[in-house]
Amino acid sequence: MNREPAQGEPSPPESLPQSSWPGWHAAQRARAPLSEAFVQLQRLSAALPELEAAVVAFAAASSALYEVEKHGTTTEAMFGRVQLAMAQLGTALSALQSHADPRVEPIARRCAETLGVLYPVARSHQRQRHAVIAPGQLDATPTSTPLPPIPEAPRHRRPTPYYGRERRTTGGRVYLQVDIGMWSASHFYAGLSLDVSQGGLFVATYRVLEPGTKVCLYFQLPSGEAIETEGRVTWLRDASEDTPPGMGISFFDLDPSALAAIERFCAQRAPLYHQSADG
Repeated sequence: MNREPAQGEPSPPESLPQSSWPGWHAAQRARAPLSEAFVQLQRLSAALPELEAAVVAFAAASSALYEVEKHGTTTEAMFGRVQLAMAQLGTALSALQSHADPRVEPIARRCAETLGVLYPVARSHQRQRHAVIAPGQLDATPTSTPLPPIPEAPRHRRPTPYYGRERRTTGGRVYLQVDIGMWSASHFYAGLSLDVSQGGLFVATYRVLEPGTKVCLYFQLPSGEAIETEGRVTWLRDASEDTPPGMGISFFDLDPSALAAIERFCAQRAPLYHQSADG
């Protein structure tokens, strides 16, 4: 029989229907490319036994995501499994990227894609978790491998504010702070979005890509709606005293439902009014 905790007794872990946690949807979305790549990797490892460590890491990540999707019980338990999957995939991606065989590249690309999908929800949950843990309690709370901070340590860059020109010509920009997972070719990137419009977004990061680089993006709006689309880097911005460095990314081939979700979000927020490369 369920009962209320006695005074001074810790509350039980937060439990919820699996599908109500955004990480559940991300795990479900991530397992498809991971499973496909896992089969390819297993076949390839027969000819390239040095990939066995990557096979083991893929298996552990796939198992962790399956546990989230099928047997998740609490947000913390699911978050821990997502962290475990990301740690294993990071190990696998490093091993795959160091291998010169061209047959490895599509497997590494799928691995980067999986990390790009998992990162935003894991990082978002980590931010929320740190916001509610009492001071002095964090160190006593068991955690798995921590997620990397965004942005990273700064590098010296020229003080000019922009290279190129932003091409987001559709709609006004509104403030949006969400974590972004990105992948291009077989590389995984992460950043923090600071504003969004129907035409694109700005990502704060020290690991900027060259203008013209094509990327895939995955992030979740505050409403919980997931946006997955392709984009292209159109301009770069250096760090200044009051602005972080980063890059402007224009959307293309944005799904109509995703565009509608962004339009609804933008309609609910006041537009940003400040001087920018796009006026």
